[in-house]
Amino acid sequence: MDFPFPINRLATGPDFLTRGTEAEALASNMEYGRHTLLFDAKKTGKHTLVRNALDILNKKGFSYTLVYADLFKSRSEEALLKNYTCAVRDTFSSLLEGSFLKEIDESSGKREILAVPEIIARETGAHVIVWLDEFQNILNFDDPDSTLKLLEQSILNHTGVTYVFMGSKINAMKYLLEHLGSFFNFCDRIILPPLNEDDVIYQINRVFQKVGRVITREQEKQIYDYAGGNPWLIWHIANLCFNLTRGYVTDDILQEAVRTMLTSHETEFHDIIDSLSNYQLGLLRAVFDGEVRLNSQQVIDKYGLSSSANVHRLKEALLKKEVITFDDEYRPIIIDPLFHLWLRTCYFTE
Repeated sequence: MDFPFPINRLATGPDFLTRGTEAEALASNMEYGRHTLLFDAKKTGKHTLVRNALDILNKKGFSYTLVYADLFKSRSEEALLKNYTCAVRDTFSSLLEGSFLKEIDESSGKREILAVPEIIARETGAHVIVWLDEFQNILNFDDPDSTLKLLEQSILNHTGVTYVFMGSKINAMKYLLEHLGSFFNFCDRIILPPLNEDDVIYQINRVFQKVGRVITREQEKQIYDYAGGNPWLIWHIANLCFNLTRGYVTDDILQEAVRTMLTSHETEFHDIIDSLSNYQLGLLRAVFDGEVRLNSQQVIDKYGLSSSANVHRLKEALLKKEVITFDDEYRPIIIDPLFHLWLRTCYFTE
């Protein structure tokens, strides 16, 4: 199978669409020492944005050293520090064996470990960028507030290191921001906008035309709508269409591509539904139907939600499961556009 659209690689060059402003802002933060908070749902282009920001710095000739630590497997403060130690040691292995900085290990103090990039930056004049991925995993720790305070006290005064805090669970990161927010007072938040529809249509058309295959503008718009503007879903459906034809993309081919996507995620979606109580499923249906005033008596009666107090508990449950979130105007939305499409075509069909 050919993959002319970037689903198994980061989008760069002509594949990187419409987020040039955000990439420039992130590159500027990295260059001038402003820390960044960046979070959105999975497969929305966060890693691509960071890599393109780094490419901007490379093209400018800006010299930096990148430390990348993925906190996905870290379920305790000790695990985080061990993970961080490994990332720093791998990045600065030659310097850590030098005379001016002793080698760090698991027996080193917490703040001593966290201070290593700043010490190296100060001693060598290098600019260090520390990228902490899946940052919301700190909420799995026994005392996340204590860990955040440790990080804040350790890195707040760092002048030679720029930090990028990234998360892929919207509600978990919002909780960190709103309830434990003092940690982020010194961060800029960069928000990922949806991909521009016209840019997506142009890119799909360009790739198909390059090999003499034809897809209509209406079909390209349908792909964008099915995917809810999500980059990974857009390119995945486009790849399937690309491989299902050697000439024209028919409507049947497009629908087959969409069915393939839904089928490949069906088990995951069944698991989500199975994890919901009947009340939670009722609230999900209300959100799916576009209801905004979830606490209104009309919505409570229509969807059998029992009471306003119960609605509050139901919202908290669906937020914690990262099934729904609330936009800036506090309108409830289903996070995953493919799950929303599955609900529309396979579940809430009556």
